[in-house]
Amino acid sequence: MDEAEYKRLGRQLKALGEIDWSDAMNFNLGLTDQEIRSARANLSPHMINNPFIVCSIGTKMAMNDWGQENWNVLLATLSDCYSQNTGLIFIGVADEFTRSEELLKNWRGQSTNLCGKLNIRESAALLSFAQLF
Repeated sequence: MDEAEYKRLGRQLKALGEIDWSDAMNFNLGLTDQEIRSARANLSPHMINNPFIVCSIGTKMAMNDWGQENWNVLLATLSDCYSQNTGLIFIGVADEFTRSEELLKNWRGQSTNLCGKLNIRESAALLSFAQLF
């Protein structure tokens, strides 16, 4: 049976004490109202009122990069199924903006490229609104 990564990491820290995985506060990032407002301010009106998916091509290791063609196939497939009612947002660092912009051409619905526009905590706030990451 596969173990969730957060549980594996928690098991590694067991010497520090037991973790109650059923306690939602253990997953609370303590995002501020300002961080949440800032994330929302970067959404178009369509994205605020409808479901959206968030993607990020970012990886610090080249071997973990899916490659442009794999991303193209994934996004075209998802677009066929979901783009009519679901938006797509890319997040990441500014260096990923151009590549993400190219990938968004595979999405036929509403989309936004926020690479380089959000800090990490604003990105976390945005993810809290997303249907899928």
